[in-house]
Amino acid sequence: MLRPWGFEPESVAGEVLLVHGGQDATVPPAHARDLARRLPRGSLRLLAGEGHFFFRARFGELLGLLLEPAGG
Repeated sequence: MLRPWGFEPESVAGEVLLVHGGQDATVPPAHARDLARRLPRGSLRLLAGEGHFFFRARFGELLGLLLEPAGG
């Protein structure tokens, strides 16, 4: 199921916000931390107590994050 992305995260010039469940058992939070470190302008918000499908219950909050000014 996993395939190469065709680019290196270090080559991404834009700002990237990763939002990840802190209790995700499908994709461990350590993977999100690693990706955020590799992105030159990456940031990470770990949502404590949330698993893999947190976005269903917190959709409005996620939309709000997208509307925040960069670096917010």
